[in-house]
Amino acid sequence: MKCHTEDNSPKYRIVDEILSILRFFTVQTRITTHHSLKRPGATHVALCESVGSYFRHWCGAFTLAEVLITLGIIGVVAAMTMPSLITAKQEKATISTIKKNYSIFANALLMAQNDNGELYTWGITKDADGLNLVSSNLKPYLKIIEDCGVGEKADCAPGDNGKFKDLTGRKRTEDFSSSDYYSFRLNDGTAVAIQLKTKAECISSESSCMNFYIDTNGKKYPNTLGKDIFYFDGYGNGKLRAAGIDHSPSETGWAAQEGWFTTAWAMYKENLDYLRCPDKLEWNGKSTCK
Repeated sequence: MKCHTEDNSPKYRIVDEILSILRFFTVQTRITTHHSLKRPGATHVALCESVGSYFRHWCGAFTLAEVLITLGIIGVVAAMTMPSLITAKQEKATISTIKKNYSIFANALLMAQNDNGELYTWGITKDADGLNLVSSNLKPYLKIIEDCGVGEKADCAPGDNGKFKDLTGRKRTEDFSSSDYYSFRLNDGTAVAIQLKTKAECISSESSCMNFYIDTNGKKYPNTLGKDIFYFDGYGNGKLRAAGIDHSPSETGWAAQEGWFTTAWAMYKENLDYLRCPDKLEWNGKSTCK
């Protein structure tokens, strides 16, 4: 028996060595057990008389030592595999939340435009008035359970009360709870912050007019770009775009290294492998670490 033969990493080679030792030990202890049956008081794991005749010949084949060693190996394997399984589950949930929020805000923008015209015609200004205008147009189509407004309180801002890190581990100077953002929390727990571009930037249907920052697990850690914090660009025609389309994790520029281009990768490549092997990943090439 081999464990994860496709993975030649040291941890699995160690398990294979342990299993080899167990097989040798099993042979030796079975020989000992065969002779010990002749001695009164020999210890066995179970009473052979309590099982059916078909399985009875197996009952005395395993000593207590064998069972304990086997359980120990199961524990070792579980300790090595469980973290990766938990991580995979968490990443799957993160990707699902990103996709869900993309749909939520894409629909909200579409509906708001039906009522108020194309986004770039709203007269957006990069101040509290502009943030309140955009938010009031979008709110009817969002399920908001906590509204923190423009820099009013940090309770529902993305990150740790608005603070967050990038993928290099550096604490960012940006603060989602400041007056540059309108923050709120959706009914699924996602924390959101809207940031506007200036009126001079939002001048046509093709202009990038605003950013939607989301924290997929609210206040919970790690509060880091590319791990639980992502963002979308809102354009003048009401279209929503995941940040980072056509950008590769292997790029050496600061934006890629810090995690600003991870949203599109997570959405369309459906993995967060840029956390493990960014130098191997290309938008139009290799898309996983495997």
